[in-house]
Amino acid sequence: MKAATNRKRLKSKLNEIGCSIDEDTFRELVDDCLGDMYHNQTIDEVLCHPVESAALCAYVRNRSGSGVLTDEIILGTLMNNRKAA
Repeated sequence: MKAATNRKRLKSKLNEIGCSIDEDTFRELVDDCLGDMYHNQTIDEVLCHPVESAALCAYVRNRSGSGVLTDEIILGTLMNNRKAA
């Protein structure tokens, strides 16, 4: 049985950490970065490899110019983008 979770919207998470990127732009950025780095791998393949996941997160932070982005927000967005596709 699933426990009730306190899920926050991406917009709220970005605002909490002081990131000024809007949520749609951030989702596109994460997808673009995944495509740039790992265009021959699925999201699941990247997520199952910690070194690749960490490199992707670093790349997203670099491209966004926002060092405050956490791995959790970046990888969570990536998983949610997959669900929405």
